[in-house]
Amino acid sequence: MNPIVLGVALWLLLGLEVGLRDLLAIGAWSIGPSLVIPLVVFVALAAPARAALWFALFAGLARDLVTVVSLDGGGATVIVGPGVIGTMLGAQLVLSARSLVMKRNPVTLAILSVGAAGVSDIVRVAALTVRNAYDPIVWSAGERLGAALLSAVYTGVAGLALALVLLPLAPLFGSAMSAELHGRGSGGRRG
Repeated sequence: MNPIVLGVALWLLLGLEVGLRDLLAIGAWSIGPSLVIPLVVFVALAAPARAALWFALFAGLARDLVTVVSLDGGGATVIVGPGVIGTMLGAQLVLSARSLVMKRNPVTLAILSVGAAGVSDIVRVAALTVRNAYDPIVWSAGERLGAALLSAVYTGVAGLALALVLLPLAPLFGSAMSAELHGRGSGGRRG
């Protein structure tokens, strides 16, 4: 795994996610895709489990740091934690499923992106709902959960598009990831 290439890819996709958020948003709920989650799924499909979880931690932290939550009395804040835990659990979902899927198929990355985004967003909504009980923020759990689950589906569409870019670029991310994605991974199993 090449940490420099992964860092640049994370920086680029996070910048695109934040910069294109308003352009890609659908409806009043601001349903929008995550471009970082498909990258986390891509890494979790091919990298060693420990490295994939560390990458998910950093990706979740980056997502938390660019997500602003409005306070009930006015103002805004950044809450670190829900995105970190959610992104790591989403990566764990992919790690659990990766022996069962065809890793080099773009549809696999898209479907697992829906699952990982769904898990990540459910954890985020649950954590912020609990936090709202003792630290009032502008929050409606039902509305946010609905928007989060629709955003997870939208993330799957973005994941399909990103798969068409990421899979051919697998050799740039490191030889182990490239070998795993092209059926020459450890254990002699092709997937």
